[in-house]
Amino acid sequence: MSRALKVWPLLTGTLRYEKTISTRNRGHGQFIEAPILAYLIETQNGRILYDAG
Repeated sequence: MSRALKVWPLLTGTLRYEKTISTRNRGHGQFIEAPILAYLIETQNGRILYDAG
């Protein structure tokens, strides 16, 4: 297994949704902006792009 030399978080976008989706019908009319992330991992064998979104 390779060791990571560097890890960069990359903001690929944001998702805007109503708070009721994640709080069981609380927060009607309130909106949340959540980041969509990916990580660029540099190893001795090359780079890996890991999409976490």
